[in-house]
Amino acid sequence: MQQKTFPWLAAGIGLILALVLLRAGSVERSEPLLPPLMLLFISELGFFVTLLGAWSSARLWLAAREQWMLLLIGGACVVMSLAFLYLGIVFWSGLVPVPAS
Repeated sequence: MQQKTFPWLAAGIGLILALVLLRAGSVERSEPLLPPLMLLFISELGFFVTLLGAWSSARLWLAAREQWMLLLIGGACVVMSLAFLYLGIVFWSGLVPVPAS
C-alpha cells in the first residue's frame, strides 16, 4: 500500500465503522444487534484507525504543502477520531442504555 492512500483508507474504514455503530447502537430495538462489548471494540478500533489516518495525513501534508486534500481528509479523520473517542467513553461508562442480550 502506498503511503499516500492510507489517510483515504482510514477515513473510509472510519465511515464504515461509524455506520455500523449507528445501526447497531440504536436503542429502539428490544434486542441489540451487537453485544455491548463489541460496540466498545468497534469504537476503539475506529478511534485508533482514524487517529493514525489523521497523523499520516498531517505528516504527508507537511512534506508537500500544496496538496490541500490531505489536510481536508486529515481534518475528517480528526473529527471521526474524536467522535469514536466520545462513543467509547459513553459505551464504557454506560451513559447510553444498551439493551441487554
